[in-house]
Amino acid sequence: MLEEWFPKVVAQFNDWKGVPDQLLDASDAIIGLGHYQGRSKVTGKTFKVPFAHVWFMKDGRTIKLNHNVNTLMLHCAMTVD
Repeated sequence: MLEEWFPKVVAQFNDWKGVPDQLLDASDAIIGLGHYQGRSKVTGKTFKVPFAHVWFMKDGRTIKLNHNVNTLMLHCAMTVD
């Protein structure tokens, strides 16, 4: 689940930011396109990684979230060359 692994990922970086670039209304869902950026605590490498989120809504509340991010780009930021 997102709430279990996401804080562990974020803890590996300094200056972590999630920046929404675009929000789209899709009737019973909201699509968020944006990017994460920050700097690896281990390597000092900076990164800018795109994400796409889909929040499924019911009665004005989020009932499900699909979180898509390029994990290879995050891995590369954390890997010593």
